[in-house]
Amino acid sequence: MIHKIYLLPETPGLGMGTKLLNMFADIGKQNLLLRLRLKVFFKNDKAIGFYEKYGFNTSGTETTDIGSNYVIIDNVMTKELK
Repeated sequence: MIHKIYLLPETPGLGMGTKLLNMFADIGKQNLLLRLRLKVFFKNDKAIGFYEKYGFNTSGTETTDIGSNYVIIDNVMTKELK
């Protein structure tokens, strides 16, 4: 489970996100995992588009209470490892 990935604003286009996801996929395969799973803020269209391009599909949402009557809604996304 990848809870969140945050990259610095100056890193888009450098391939850092792809490198991280490839590393996570390699680690998952080495540990005989069947899929990667991550959460992304449901309104973060740029990140959601990136994950979809990488092969992730939205499988649901999760709501997390972070206290003081604030909640965060995340899309749960998965990618099958082959």
